Amino acid sequence: MAVSLAWQLAAEASPEAEAVRRLLVRLSRRQIKRGRGRPTFTVSSLVAGLEVFLSALHLLSEYSPEELHAMALAAGLPVDPLPPRPKPG
Repeated sequence: MAVSLAWQLAAEASPEAEAVRRLLVRLSRRQIKRGRGRPTFTVSSLVAGLEVFLSALHLLSEYSPEELHAMALAAGLPVDPLPPRPKPG
């Protein structure tokens, strides 16, 4: 699934697709050589980023940001405080 999504995203030319590609490359933690005329992504970096992104979405479907933050603090991870949530209404 991730591979076919990555190929579709690689072929898409919209600004939205470019923003998603930048996010996925960042999540992949792959280093991409920069320079004029060089691609800004590889399909393998998109696949790796998609795996991380889909895992994060799955986590957010099971836990609230506050629960994840509390778990990170309990694990001793250096995390920034959460911003206050907007009040409905």
